[in-house]
Amino acid sequence: MLLAQNAIRDRLKKQVEKLVEENKDAALVEAAKEYLDTFSVGATNGTATDKLVAALSGKTDAVAVDLLKHKGFPFQEEPVDLRWRRLGL
Repeated sequence: MLLAQNAIRDRLKKQVEKLVEENKDAALVEAAKEYLDTFSVGATNGTATDKLVAALSGKTDAVAVDLLKHKGFPFQEEPVDLRWRRLGL
């Protein structure tokens, strides 16, 4: 699970880095840079993530749409009780 979570976070980080390189919207670039600066600090990354999501709202480019599509818990539509999964149910 840890490896999967790290892979997801690394993919999202690369997408945000690509967004910074390709975008000219100053507010979006500032929010993305703040997110990248606090990426490994859980205490401050939550607010930076909220600012990034707010800045991405209404954007139509492919990277922004993909990031917003996974703004909750990435790649998981609903919570899964792993106890039942282990039992094959």
